[in-house]
Amino acid sequence: MRPAAWSEPLGILLLRLGCAWFILVWAVNKFTAPAQYQGLVKHVDKLEIGLTQVYAIGALQAAVCLLVFLGLWRSWSYAALALLHAGTIWRIWPRLIDPFAVSETGFPVNRNSAIALGIFLAMLALWLLRDRDRWSLDAWLARRRRGWGGGRRGDKFRRPKCGPGRRRHRGPRRCPRTSVRLRRRAFLSGPRVPTS
Repeated sequence: MRPAAWSEPLGILLLRLGCAWFILVWAVNKFTAPAQYQGLVKHVDKLEIGLTQVYAIGALQAAVCLLVFLGLWRSWSYAALALLHAGTIWRIWPRLIDPFAVSETGFPVNRNSAIALGIFLAMLALWLLRDRDRWSLDAWLARRRRGWGGGRRGDKFRRPKCGPGRRRHRGPRRCPRTSVRLRRRAFLSGPRVPTS
Protein backbone atom coordinates (compact mmCIF):
# COMPACT_ATOMS: atom_id res chain seq x y z
CA MET A 1 0.00 0.00 0.00
CA ARG A 2 1.40 3.39 -0.98
CA PRO A 3 1.98 5.99 1.76
CA ALA A 4 -0.65 8.27 0.23
CA ALA A 5 -3.22 5.48 0.58
CA TRP A 6 -2.75 4.87 4.31
CA SER A 7 -1.50 8.21 5.63
CA GLU A 8 -4.94 9.87 5.66
CA PRO A 9 -6.88 7.04 7.37
CA LEU A 10 -4.00 6.56 9.82
CA GLY A 11 -4.06 10.27 10.70
CA ILE A 12 -7.82 10.21 11.29
CA LEU A 13 -7.47 7.02 13.35
CA LEU A 14 -4.87 8.65 15.61
CA LEU A 15 -7.06 11.74 15.93
CA ARG A 16 -10.05 9.59 16.87
CA LEU A 17 -8.16 7.55 19.45
CA GLY A 18 -6.57 10.65 20.99
CA CYS A 19 -9.87 12.51 21.41
CA ALA A 20 -11.60 9.46 22.88
CA TRP A 21 -8.70 8.78 25.26
CA PHE A 22 -8.80 12.35 26.57
CA ILE A 23 -12.45 12.04 27.65
CA LEU A 24 -12.07 8.43 28.81
CA VAL A 25 -9.46 9.45 31.40
CA TRP A 26 -11.98 11.88 32.92
CA ALA A 27 -14.73 9.25 32.75
CA VAL A 28 -12.69 6.64 34.60
CA ASN A 29 -11.66 9.26 37.16
CA LYS A 30 -15.34 9.69 38.08
CA PHE A 31 -15.40 6.05 39.20
CA THR A 32 -12.02 5.95 40.92
CA ALA A 33 -12.29 9.33 42.68
CA PRO A 34 -15.92 10.56 42.63
CA ALA A 35 -15.36 12.91 45.56
CA GLN A 36 -12.81 14.82 43.51
CA TYR A 37 -15.39 15.47 40.78
CA GLN A 38 -17.96 16.48 43.37
CA GLY A 39 -15.53 19.04 44.73
CA LEU A 40 -14.77 20.30 41.23
CA VAL A 41 -18.45 20.82 40.43
CA LYS A 42 -18.95 22.56 43.75
CA HIS A 43 -16.01 24.89 43.10
CA VAL A 44 -16.75 25.69 39.44
CA ASP A 45 -20.56 25.48 39.18
CA LYS A 46 -21.47 26.08 42.83
CA LEU A 47 -23.64 22.93 42.75
CA GLU A 48 -24.04 19.89 44.98
CA ILE A 49 -24.30 16.52 43.18
CA GLY A 50 -24.56 12.99 44.58
CA LEU A 51 -22.50 9.91 43.85
CA THR A 52 -25.23 8.47 41.63
CA GLN A 53 -25.09 11.49 39.36
CA VAL A 54 -21.29 11.29 39.18
CA TYR A 55 -21.43 7.62 38.21
CA ALA A 56 -24.15 8.29 35.61
CA ILE A 57 -22.07 11.04 33.97
CA GLY A 58 -19.01 8.80 34.00
CA ALA A 59 -20.93 5.89 32.45
CA LEU A 60 -22.30 8.14 29.70
CA GLN A 61 -18.85 9.47 28.88
CA ALA A 62 -17.34 5.97 28.88
CA ALA A 63 -20.06 4.66 26.54
CA VAL A 64 -19.52 7.50 24.07
CA CYS A 65 -15.75 6.97 24.22
CA LEU A 66 -16.20 3.27 23.44
CA LEU A 67 -18.28 4.09 20.35
CA VAL A 68 -15.65 6.58 19.20
CA PHE A 69 -12.83 4.10 19.83
CA LEU A 70 -14.58 1.59 17.58
CA GLY A 71 -15.69 4.19 15.04
CA LEU A 72 -19.31 3.08 15.29
CA TRP A 73 -22.19 5.41 14.34
CA ARG A 74 -19.65 8.06 13.43
CA SER A 75 -22.01 10.96 12.80
CA TRP A 76 -23.68 10.58 16.19
CA SER A 77 -20.83 9.34 18.38
CA TYR A 78 -18.28 11.92 17.17
CA ALA A 79 -20.86 14.69 17.64
CA ALA A 80 -21.75 13.39 21.12
CA LEU A 81 -18.07 13.40 22.10
CA ALA A 82 -17.72 17.00 20.97
CA LEU A 83 -20.92 18.01 22.77
CA LEU A 84 -19.76 16.41 26.02
CA HIS A 85 -16.58 18.44 25.89
CA ALA A 86 -18.48 21.55 24.76
CA GLY A 87 -20.14 21.59 28.18
CA THR A 88 -16.73 21.87 29.77
CA ILE A 89 -15.73 24.65 27.38
CA TRP A 90 -18.90 26.55 28.29
CA ARG A 91 -18.13 26.25 32.01
CA ILE A 92 -14.53 27.46 31.74
CA TRP A 93 -15.15 30.12 29.09
CA PRO A 94 -14.02 33.07 31.31
CA ARG A 95 -10.62 31.38 31.70
CA LEU A 96 -10.27 31.00 27.92
CA ILE A 97 -10.58 34.74 27.43
CA ASP A 98 -7.41 35.29 29.50
CA PRO A 99 -5.15 32.27 28.88
CA PHE A 100 -1.98 34.06 30.04
CA ALA A 101 -3.22 35.00 33.51
CA VAL A 102 -0.83 34.23 36.37
CA SER A 103 -1.36 33.91 40.10
CA GLU A 104 0.34 35.98 42.79
CA THR A 105 3.19 33.47 42.83
CA GLY A 106 3.65 33.72 39.04
CA PHE A 107 2.00 30.38 38.14
CA PRO A 108 -0.11 30.31 34.91
CA VAL A 109 -3.54 29.42 36.26
CA ASN A 110 -5.43 29.17 32.93
CA ARG A 111 -2.98 27.01 31.00
CA ASN A 112 -5.04 23.80 31.30
CA SER A 113 -8.09 25.62 29.98
CA ALA A 114 -6.21 26.44 26.77
CA ILE A 115 -5.44 22.73 26.35
CA ALA A 116 -9.15 21.92 26.68
CA LEU A 117 -9.95 24.36 23.88
CA GLY A 118 -7.38 22.72 21.60
CA ILE A 119 -8.91 19.29 22.25
CA PHE A 120 -12.38 20.65 21.50
CA LEU A 121 -11.21 21.95 18.11
CA ALA A 122 -9.66 18.54 17.39
CA MET A 123 -13.04 16.92 18.15
CA LEU A 124 -14.76 19.27 15.72
CA ALA A 125 -12.17 18.36 13.07
CA LEU A 126 -12.83 14.67 13.74
CA TRP A 127 -16.55 15.17 13.19
CA LEU A 128 -15.90 17.05 9.93
CA LEU A 129 -13.67 14.19 8.71
CA ARG A 130 -16.07 11.42 9.76
CA ASP A 131 -16.87 10.36 6.17
CA ARG A 132 -13.15 9.92 5.42
CA ASP A 133 -12.53 7.68 8.45
CA ARG A 134 -12.04 4.46 6.50
CA TRP A 135 -10.37 2.55 9.35
CA SER A 136 -13.47 2.44 11.52
CA LEU A 137 -15.99 -0.25 12.34
CA ASP A 138 -18.70 1.81 10.67
CA ALA A 139 -16.79 1.96 7.38
CA TRP A 140 -15.98 -1.76 7.55
CA LEU A 141 -19.64 -2.65 8.04
CA ALA A 142 -20.61 -0.38 5.13
CA ARG A 143 -18.08 -2.15 2.87
CA ARG A 144 -19.49 -5.51 3.95
CA ARG A 145 -23.02 -4.40 3.08
CA ARG A 146 -21.88 -3.25 -0.37
CA GLY A 147 -20.06 -6.51 -1.07
CA TRP A 148 -16.56 -5.00 -1.03
CA GLY A 149 -13.80 -7.58 -1.13
CA GLY A 150 -15.56 -10.30 -3.07
CA GLY A 151 -18.94 -11.56 -4.08
CA ARG A 152 -20.73 -12.13 -7.37
CA ARG A 153 -19.50 -10.68 -10.62
CA GLY A 154 -21.07 -7.30 -11.21
CA ASP A 155 -21.17 -6.15 -7.58
CA LYS A 156 -20.94 -2.39 -7.43
CA PHE A 157 -17.83 -2.25 -5.26
CA ARG A 158 -16.14 -5.56 -6.09
CA ARG A 159 -12.37 -5.56 -5.49
CA PRO A 160 -10.57 -6.60 -8.70
CA LYS A 161 -7.92 -9.31 -8.66
CA CYS A 162 -5.41 -7.27 -10.62
CA GLY A 163 -4.76 -3.78 -11.93
CA PRO A 164 -2.58 -0.92 -10.70
CA GLY A 165 -3.31 -0.11 -7.09
CA ARG A 166 -6.16 -2.67 -7.01
CA ARG A 167 -8.63 0.06 -7.86
CA ARG A 168 -12.35 -0.51 -7.47
CA HIS A 169 -14.15 -1.28 -10.71
CA ARG A 170 -17.79 -0.38 -11.02
CA GLY A 171 -19.94 -2.89 -12.81
CA PRO A 172 -18.96 -6.08 -14.64
CA ARG A 173 -16.03 -4.45 -16.51
CA ARG A 174 -13.06 -6.76 -17.03
CA CYS A 175 -9.65 -6.06 -15.64
CA PRO A 176 -7.38 -4.67 -18.43
CA ARG A 177 -4.55 -7.04 -17.56
CA THR A 178 -6.84 -10.08 -17.77
CA SER A 179 -8.25 -8.97 -21.15
CA VAL A 180 -4.75 -8.63 -22.65
CA ARG A 181 -3.80 -12.08 -21.37
CA LEU A 182 -6.91 -13.66 -22.88
CA ARG A 183 -6.34 -12.00 -26.26
CA ARG A 184 -2.68 -13.15 -26.32
CA ARG A 185 -3.69 -16.71 -25.49
CA ALA A 186 -6.31 -16.71 -28.26
CA PHE A 187 -3.76 -15.39 -30.79
CA LEU A 188 -1.11 -17.99 -29.90
CA SER A 189 -3.55 -20.90 -29.96
CA GLY A 190 -4.62 -20.02 -33.49
CA PRO A 191 -8.10 -20.01 -35.04
CA ARG A 192 -10.63 -22.45 -33.74
CA VAL A 193 -11.51 -25.13 -36.27
CA PRO A 194 -14.92 -26.71 -35.82
CA THR A 195 -14.80 -30.45 -35.43
CA SER A 196 -17.36 -32.80 -36.87
